[in-house]
Amino acid sequence: ATYHDWNIYLRKPVVTRMDSIIFGFLGAYMNFYYSLVWQKGNRLIWIGTGLLLLPSISYVIAGYNWTTAHLRLPVESIGTLCLLSGLSNLQTGKGFSYKFFTFISIISYSMYLLNYTPFNEWILPRLSYLGVPNNHSLIADMFRLLAFLAWSICASYMLWRFVERPLMNIRDRLYK
Repeated sequence: ATYHDWNIYLRKPVVTRMDSIIFGFLGAYMNFYYSLVWQKGNRLIWIGTGLLLLPSISYVIAGYNWTTAHLRLPVESIGTLCLLSGLSNLQTGKGFSYKFFTFISIISYSMYLLNYTPFNEWILPRLSYLGVPNNHSLIADMFRLLAFLAWSICASYMLWRFVERPLMNIRDRLYK
């Protein structure tokens, strides 16, 4: 199998990524039933960051191989679980990182809804009009990544602001 096949048939479909859901459930379970252990997760932020970076570094150094095919996804899921335990303890703050993570958490459901498909169908084909080549050069890939991030954040904020938040306000008024 090729990296393209792995990416399309294993990494992207939700049904093949049940490990992510299981690790998320494990995190919620730990937070609810073992909150004292979960709250000590600040130390796990560094482990989680390392586990998230390790597969990408391995791919850059060694390319697509057995490690990518079989270990990348579970290692990334475990890394995310480790990060969640530390990040869930961020309750108050004033700095840029606190405001950034709070903003992203507020629009995260909208980000989930607007994930890659709308960008892939509407925005990506039009980037060539802006002079972005259709090759996989570093500059072109970086521009596509920045365009994807800008699209995700802006479109998600608009969806949250004009659809999700008004509906939550109606829900809150109905159930008071």
